[in-house]
Amino acid sequence: MSRLALGALILMWATMAAGQRVPARDLIAQPLGLTGEAAALGGGAASGFWNPATALLADGERMRIAAAALNSPIELAFAAQLVHVAFAFPAVGTVSASVAHAAVNDLVRTDTDPQSIGGDIPYLTTLVSAGVARRLSAHVAGGVALRWHWGRADAARSSALAADAGVVIDRVTRVDARVALSSFMLTANAANAPVLVAATDVRVAGHDSVRTVRAGVSYARQRGARAEWYPYADARYSRLSVRGGPVYSVGYGASEWRFRLGLALQQAGYSIGIAREDNAGGLSPTYQLTVANIRR
Repeated sequence: MSRLALGALILMWATMAAGQRVPARDLIAQPLGLTGEAAALGGGAASGFWNPATALLADGERMRIAAAALNSPIELAFAAQLVHVAFAFPAVGTVSASVAHAAVNDLVRTDTDPQSIGGDIPYLTTLVSAGVARRLSAHVAGGVALRWHWGRADAARSSALAADAGVVIDRVTRVDARVALSSFMLTANAANAPVLVAATDVRVAGHDSVRTVRAGVSYARQRGARAEWYPYADARYSRLSVRGGPVYSVGYGASEWRFRLGLALQQAGYSIGIAREDNAGGLSPTYQLTVANIRR
């Protein structure tokens, strides 16, 4: 535990000292890889992405491969993809890596009138992450991740390193409750990038992993910008999981409510999920497809 904490401190100190402003970093604020889960507790395609500690593979699992694709309505023209892999090494823990890419297409270049000139304006970002997670005690898992973030907004291009640390406590005293906390894309000058995700939930019905209902709340904060609260319910019956709830966002002098819903089906080591999220202003919802495979 002490070595993991020391490594996290060294990585965070080094990257914060070299942090810089990266264009299009706000695109990573979308719930990429999640099928209705809280970001700090995200499994499946999001394992280790929002919280390095969630990359941890369970006993008997040796590898996880996952992918996610998110698409918004044509009015927003936003799309994002995520690929994640994780491997179990008994002496180390779980080593994971992921690549996320997000872009807004069809940004028309104009001058003094609405008539387009030249090509579209590029607005995109890529985030490459590598991390390690391990069990620190019977009910506590921790993880650290080093990230490279690159972005482009028209002619402006830059990159930066970030380092994150997270923890998941999967049982609080005698209550079947979970608590999770992690930094996310933490650099010295990452204004408008999410820098904190947290969540807690508790089992409210069911006595086994086959039929359970959990209720909780998720929180995500962007430095100097938006904060998001997501009270949710997570019901599982056999191989089917249903998750969802209202999302309250506040920032930039305004607030909004929207609804988030996720469905996941587990079969033969695979988990296939679809998520739906409302958009403000009466726009069509955003949809996301996730696929994960765990090999034993």
